[in-house]
Amino acid sequence: MKNDPPLLNKGLKFRALEPDDALTIYLWENQPELWLYGVTKAPLSLAQIQSFISQQSADPFKDEQLRMMICDNGQSIGLIDLYDISSYHLTAKVGIFIAPEHRNSGKAMTTLRRLMDYSSNVLGLKVLCAEIPDTNLISIRAFTNSGFCHAGTIPLWLKHGNERRSMLIFTKTIG
Repeated sequence: MKNDPPLLNKGLKFRALEPDDALTIYLWENQPELWLYGVTKAPLSLAQIQSFISQQSADPFKDEQLRMMICDNGQSIGLIDLYDISSYHLTAKVGIFIAPEHRNSGKAMTTLRRLMDYSSNVLGLKVLCAEIPDTNLISIRAFTNSGFCHAGTIPLWLKHGNERRSMLIFTKTIG
């Protein structure tokens, strides 16, 4: 495993987004029941997603973000994001989405471990951070099992309907 390229792990790999991914991302992003776990609060159009894909450069420091498709044996199973990338502080925030039919299979933890390797060894980042709603127990488990530590709580930070929820902050030193 030490000699594997940082984005490959047997059948699991990351790759750049392709124009053909737009429909898959459109279907994943437009599930209102998942919006409470992220920042999306309105449907995204297929044209918006196509535009995002076409405008993404190959320089995550310039874009301050990097979104990649997670594939398992050639099948798209999710997305992994580095965002708020700081070339000065050498930090980034992490977001992950695994399609429901691929959850509870260890793929999120494998993805996070590979992302940490890539972030440290290729991008030279030192610290990763995840912001997770306190109700997203699947993500909390994936990040803690991948070595992220709970670094703080922002009480009542998130609004979902008439309810307020806390945001948990997890960090991992990687370099």
